[in-house]
Amino acid sequence: MEIGYCVNMVASEYDRSGIGMDKAAVVYEEMFDYVELPLAQIMDLPESDFTRDVLDFTRERGIRVAACNNFAPASLRLTGGDAQPNAAADYAKRALDRAAALGAETVVFGSAGARNCPAFFPRDRALEQLATFLRFLGDEAQSRAIRIAIEPLNRAESNLVNSLAEAFALADRVNHPAVGVLADSYHFLLGREDPAYLREKASQLYHVHLAQVLGRTLPVEPEALFDDFMEALQAGGYDGRMSLEAYCPEDFRELAVRAKNRIRDEWERRKQ
Repeated sequence: MEIGYCVNMVASEYDRSGIGMDKAAVVYEEMFDYVELPLAQIMDLPESDFTRDVLDFTRERGIRVAACNNFAPASLRLTGGDAQPNAAADYAKRALDRAAALGAETVVFGSAGARNCPAFFPRDRALEQLATFLRFLGDEAQSRAIRIAIEPLNRAESNLVNSLAEAFALADRVNHPAVGVLADSYHFLLGREDPAYLREKASQLYHVHLAQVLGRTLPVEPEALFDDFMEALQAGGYDGRMSLEAYCPEDFRELAVRAKNRIRDEWERRKQ
């Protein structure tokens, strides 16, 4: 089991790109296994800035980028009558090129704004548009040794794929070996999903995001619902990567380390 941090959640005033590279250095100094970087923000950078501020930055400091989140910007329409399949295909290739250059092995497909079904547009047609795009994305990802993890999002953020079951249904519809599912404790707990289903599907997950549901904060202290989520993951046989995708406006170094250590200690304790 490896623990990383989605550093865009704590990008500081000194990091105007919103990528969180200053926090990436802190995360690695504190012995996290990897960092997770946001692709949409990375794609906003000109090539020279990407090379200098992200690619060279991580290589020179020995920072491992195992995953990327925030795949696509809201401006890139993937569903509806104004969907942009050609633009989406071009963006996907360039984004995966940058993810591969960084060494990412997993790319998270959340992207609520891009995937949301427009009003009055048939839901099943929107899901088929997503499935078609994800098959293409799977081919492109597989050729770069990357896996795509579909992220269920809560109903306040998205109107498509709002539960773990819906994410697995979409993955089944896509039917591609490079396209699977992510479980996010924040969205899962906010949606009051069934831990028994998580336990059943845990071994099939491609990736996991972690945060407590209240305020989407770091899991520093014991919390019953979050701990039930973790127990279901472990009981179901998950032992892959887990990224802390949580806000931490103050005392980042101290609280991030406490959360990492608590998760790792509790995980090891349950094995005994």
